[in-house]
Amino acid sequence: MMKVRYNLKEWESLTGLARNLIYNQIYSVKNLKIHNSIAEYTLEGVEGSYPSSWFEDEKEVFLANTSESDVPSTGDFLLHFKVLKKGNWITEIKSGKILEVIPVSKKIFRVETADAVYILEIS
Repeated sequence: MMKVRYNLKEWESLTGLARNLIYNQIYSVKNLKIHNSIAEYTLEGVEGSYPSSWFEDEKEVFLANTSESDVPSTGDFLLHFKVLKKGNWITEIKSGKILEVIPVSKKIFRVETADAVYILEIS
């Protein structure tokens, strides 16, 4: 399920529509509809629909492990790695394109891809 973060501060809202939303809160998108070339989200547990421009995408964060010895690089892909999902280690074949790699420690990296963020341990 797609997750988004509400990023429109209260004082920026020109209407009272935002009163149901909390700044910087993450919401699950229940439905997406296009109306007059404007994308609108219906959110889980919140009444109404809201312009998508009020939100930013929130990528899921996963713990991951690889036996590859090379540090991942921007523009590459993670290949043959394990991801912890719902309490189980699942082997993934290929990630989305790597957008950013931030070293956390000697063998742990925060790897942001086009579709997710991985806290990657190289073992």
